[in-house]
Amino acid sequence: MNKCKPPKIATLLIATFMSGALAGCFSSDNNNANTHDTPVDNIIPASCLPLMAESVVDTDWQVESYDNYEFEAAFDESLEKGAVIGNAPTLQHDGDGELSLDPASNGQYVYMNGNSGKLYLHNISIPEDGVYEFKIHANTQPGYKKQHIFLYKDGQLDHTNLQDDQHENAAFSQWGYEFLEHADPQWHEFIMRPELEAGNYSMEIRLSWGYTIFDQLEVSSSPIRFASQYALTQGVHYTKEMNPISAELKLNTNKLVGVSIGGEPASYTLNDECNQLTISADGLSQLEPGSYQAQVDFDYMEPTTFEIKVIEDENLTGPAGDRYEAEDVTLGELMKVRSYGDSDWDTLDDAASGGKYVSMENSGNLLFYVNVAQAGLYNVSFRYRTGSSDKAQDIKVNDEFALPGAGFRSSRTYWETANFPMEFKEGSNKIEIIKSWGYQDFDYFDVSREPVAMAAKIGPKQQSFYLDKPKQLSIKVDPYGNQLTQVTISGLAEDSEVQDAELQYEVEEYKDVIEGRFTSVIYGGFFAHLSSQQLANLAPGDYEISWQLSNGDIQKTQLAIVSKQEPVNNDFVVIFFDSSHGNAAAFLMPSGKTLIVDLGQWWVNLDRVIPFLKANNIEPDYLWLTHPHGDHIAGTYRRQVYDGFISDGHEAFVNAFPNVMVQRSMHEEDGGDRNFFSSGREFEFEGTNVKILNTFGDSCSEDAIAVNSCDLNANSLAFSMNYQDFTVQFQGDIYAHNQDRIMREYGLGAITGQVLYGNHHWHGSINPEYVKNVDPSLIFVPASEVVYARGAFTQDAMEAVNFLRRHGSRYKEMLMSFDIGHLIIRATSNDDGEVEWTYETMKDLAIDEVGDLRYPDYSDSQQQALHQKVYLPNLDKWRSVAE
Repeated sequence: MNKCKPPKIATLLIATFMSGALAGCFSSDNNNANTHDTPVDNIIPASCLPLMAESVVDTDWQVESYDNYEFEAAFDESLEKGAVIGNAPTLQHDGDGELSLDPASNGQYVYMNGNSGKLYLHNISIPEDGVYEFKIHANTQPGYKKQHIFLYKDGQLDHTNLQDDQHENAAFSQWGYEFLEHADPQWHEFIMRPELEAGNYSMEIRLSWGYTIFDQLEVSSSPIRFASQYALTQGVHYTKEMNPISAELKLNTNKLVGVSIGGEPASYTLNDECNQLTISADGLSQLEPGSYQAQVDFDYMEPTTFEIKVIEDENLTGPAGDRYEAEDVTLGELMKVRSYGDSDWDTLDDAASGGKYVSMENSGNLLFYVNVAQAGLYNVSFRYRTGSSDKAQDIKVNDEFALPGAGFRSSRTYWETANFPMEFKEGSNKIEIIKSWGYQDFDYFDVSREPVAMAAKIGPKQQSFYLDKPKQLSIKVDPYGNQLTQVTISGLAEDSEVQDAELQYEVEEYKDVIEGRFTSVIYGGFFAHLSSQQLANLAPGDYEISWQLSNGDIQKTQLAIVSKQEPVNNDFVVIFFDSSHGNAAAFLMPSGKTLIVDLGQWWVNLDRVIPFLKANNIEPDYLWLTHPHGDHIAGTYRRQVYDGFISDGHEAFVNAFPNVMVQRSMHEEDGGDRNFFSSGREFEFEGTNVKILNTFGDSCSEDAIAVNSCDLNANSLAFSMNYQDFTVQFQGDIYAHNQDRIMREYGLGAITGQVLYGNHHWHGSINPEYVKNVDPSLIFVPASEVVYARGAFTQDAMEAVNFLRRHGSRYKEMLMSFDIGHLIIRATSNDDGEVEWTYETMKDLAIDEVGDLRYPDYSDSQQQALHQKVYLPNLDKWRSVAE
């Protein structure tokens, strides 16, 4: 028998279920195991490494008995049983005072009647190392409270100086333990489960919120034993695939006895950490197609039982290719196979395919294998149901994150379909859907029989390179299963000597820093950083860059090489800042004035908005705030301490630019100007025409307005700004129902325009018909990578974008702020009175070696270095200092 050394638990386990687990010892030849004449090849590692599982859900445990400690012992005059510090803890008897309580265990209790003070209980016996259950019998009639709790082993607490803070010496600390409110006279159990070494302990309860009533403490007489778990509800073996079945194993200090299928011993292996048990493919391949009952036995409490299905691959059929019914794939712990009629929702829509479906709640995963003859991009269609809100789950392909946080839009109570392209290698591919947000039903998964052809996405389609201020230009490439084979550049002038010249670039793989997840929708997305040195050697003029792909497709982008001597007319410039999840924009008006709309999050305001304006010597004249959310007003809304500024960021901005006029689309008590921002109002503004499309009060009753309790997103400012025949629409954080109202009240003519600033970061609700009717050339989405986890983006927005690609009269592209950085749009009226406009981006927005410092705390040299990066040529019309 091989043994595993039980590890130490590093954290306290709070609440009614254990949130951590121990790996323990196992035995594959235990006498209690099933026996069989055929030898079973079970591979067990020579040793187990210490394991602290991430989570154990609904695990069982057992406590044989408890030792009791009365809290009134804190008032022991000898100080041997306990002690009291401060005058807040008071000793009371049943019937004392105004509190109505059930009788205390000993007729006495301690009332922490105040918000300062401490009580101690000494001589709490812990007989051996392990996890112990502490049950505090208390009442919180005065309301929800939090207190600090510490446990000191003998020698860690100086009993002669209990008034001093000694928590740094504690063996265990729990800051802000929650005592939930119970408006009744009963004594309630508040449970914690620390891991402790053998010895005598003192407990300190230190008042934080105070006003809590304590009766007694129960401590388990011996360590808790937790049930083991094999995290599987159902395992599936495909005969053609020859796949094993594997899942997480949580031994929790117990021993593994054996694995059986249909009552017969099964072959399995364990990894070195003893936290992954795999039932071998060789053994499974001997089973006939059908269903089998399987179980994993342990030496303590009940075994884990689950079903194994053996499925012939030829039975996988469906209209879109191979169909994998959710009830016939491998299911992780707590996944539930349901039948039609199990849910009230089932009567509101068509039945699930085959009459069954799978419910994912707060745990689990689904896993199946796809075998393809040709590597490529395949479409996987999910039939699902989410209820009233969007959901997001993680999807892995071959153990790599393919779609971290794949978004599924709300389906209400109906079945809906979401399609995701996934890149498969030739042969076997493992697809795993892992709970992220959870709480979603799955009916089936359809996989296309052949690879799907998808055009690569390359952008921005336009860029400018300034010879006197050379900077790195970055182009985002989403190849969608293709390979970029060559990049060439050609001059558009007839006499240009540059024709099909190979353009050098560096590749930066597009990954999120979190867990190595891909934030792009598809594998292989990257940035192509064009060679600044090569671009600097080109003559001024217009150029075309050709991006050649392995499927024969050639995509074109435009590049303007601009010299300082060449004048650039800018009548109207719009700058959409890279504001991550938030809004921030600058409108450089035809009159020479500057309008700022929103400030983004606090760090966006400090590190991007203010530095850009300072670097370019722009003193803003106006600041419009669309609504008081922190990602628009640069910090927490100061509603309760109104002092002229509604956030720290608002104050910082005004301090940086003291002459700016601030106007707010908000409630009057927050300084809002509902007359200026009146929905439907049209007015001339600094050389443009503005129409207010949505504002505070548009989606709120007069009663709610009176008490300032409106949904701030639905009541945020949205407007269109028109310069001659060029229109920019800024949508704030409005929802789909706001877009419905705008189309209904103002007509489609009021919403058309060349540039659309997406509503609510395109992760709130979107009306695809609204976006289609705007018929934009350019869409800007102010978002972070989390947008890929939103069904509003992956389904509603992409429906509109795909329509515009095929049918839009002027559509060019959609740009995401986290891909391209700042977006700069320049509009100029030509001699014929028509507006010509171009756009460019600025991605490199930070300097190195500033650590956690923010721009206001930079040294002078650091500020100058950042100014050099974010300086934008040809803005003299708006600079406060001429250059």
